[in-house]
Amino acid sequence: MENVIKFKVQVSDEKKYNSVNVRSDGGKIVGQIKNGAKVTLLGDCADKERTMIEGTQMGTRRKIQGTVLTRCLKEIK
Repeated sequence: MENVIKFKVQVSDEKKYNSVNVRSDGGKIVGQIKNGAKVTLLGDCADKERTMIEGTQMGTRRKIQGTVLTRCLKEIK
Protein backbone atom coordinates (compact mmCIF):
# COMPACT_ATOMS: atom_id res chain seq x y z
CA MET A 1 0.00 0.00 0.00
CA GLU A 2 1.42 3.39 -0.93
CA ASN A 3 1.85 6.12 1.66
CA VAL A 4 -1.32 8.12 2.25
CA ILE A 5 -0.69 11.80 2.90
CA LYS A 6 -3.01 13.28 5.51
CA PHE A 7 -3.79 16.97 5.61
CA LYS A 8 -6.19 19.04 7.63
CA VAL A 9 -8.42 21.80 6.39
CA GLN A 10 -7.16 25.18 7.59
CA VAL A 11 -9.42 28.12 6.79
CA SER A 12 -7.63 31.45 6.76
CA ASP A 13 -7.89 33.29 10.09
CA GLU A 14 -8.62 36.59 8.34
CA LYS A 15 -11.98 35.29 7.07
CA LYS A 16 -15.15 34.46 8.99
CA TYR A 17 -15.61 31.00 7.45
CA ASN A 18 -15.68 27.78 9.48
CA SER A 19 -15.58 25.43 6.48
CA VAL A 20 -14.39 25.08 2.89
CA ASN A 21 -16.45 24.23 -0.18
CA VAL A 22 -15.70 20.95 -1.92
CA ARG A 23 -16.30 21.15 -5.67
CA SER A 24 -16.73 18.63 -8.49
CA ASP A 25 -14.60 18.73 -11.64
CA GLY A 26 -17.30 20.90 -13.20
CA GLY A 27 -17.07 23.45 -10.38
CA LYS A 28 -20.36 22.50 -8.68
CA ILE A 29 -20.33 22.52 -4.86
CA VAL A 30 -20.74 18.92 -3.64
CA GLY A 31 -20.35 19.64 0.07
CA GLN A 32 -18.42 21.38 2.82
CA ILE A 33 -15.66 20.23 5.15
CA LYS A 34 -15.29 21.81 8.57
CA ASN A 35 -12.21 23.82 9.51
CA GLY A 36 -9.68 21.58 11.28
CA ALA A 37 -11.05 18.33 9.79
CA LYS A 38 -8.57 15.73 8.56
CA VAL A 39 -8.68 14.90 4.85
CA THR A 40 -6.85 12.53 2.53
CA LEU A 41 -4.96 14.08 -0.37
CA LEU A 42 -5.91 12.39 -3.65
CA GLY A 43 -3.96 14.61 -6.03
CA ASP A 44 -0.81 16.65 -6.31
CA CYS A 45 -1.06 20.07 -4.67
CA ALA A 46 2.17 21.60 -5.96
CA ASP A 47 1.54 24.90 -7.76
CA LYS A 48 -2.19 24.31 -8.17
CA GLU A 49 -5.09 26.51 -7.11
CA ARG A 50 -7.30 23.51 -6.17
CA THR A 51 -6.41 20.03 -4.91
CA MET A 52 -8.42 16.77 -5.01
CA ILE A 53 -9.21 15.43 -1.52
CA GLU A 54 -11.47 12.98 0.30
CA GLY A 55 -13.04 13.99 3.57
CA THR A 56 -16.17 13.96 5.71
CA GLN A 57 -19.14 16.16 4.81
CA MET A 58 -19.91 18.69 7.54
CA GLY A 59 -23.21 17.84 9.24
CA THR A 60 -23.93 14.48 7.58
CA ARG A 61 -20.62 12.66 8.25
CA ARG A 62 -20.71 11.05 4.77
CA LYS A 63 -17.50 10.70 2.75
CA ILE A 64 -17.12 13.13 -0.13
CA GLN A 65 -14.48 13.67 -2.80
CA GLY A 66 -13.73 16.81 -4.73
CA THR A 67 -11.39 19.75 -4.92
CA VAL A 68 -10.68 22.42 -2.31
CA LEU A 69 -8.52 25.51 -2.45
CA THR A 70 -4.93 24.38 -1.97
CA ARG A 71 -4.21 27.31 0.36
CA CYS A 72 -6.79 25.82 2.77
CA LEU A 73 -4.75 22.63 3.28
CA LYS A 74 -2.08 22.19 5.93
CA GLU A 75 0.02 19.03 6.18
CA ILE A 76 -0.20 17.06 9.42
CA LYS A 77 3.28 16.21 10.67
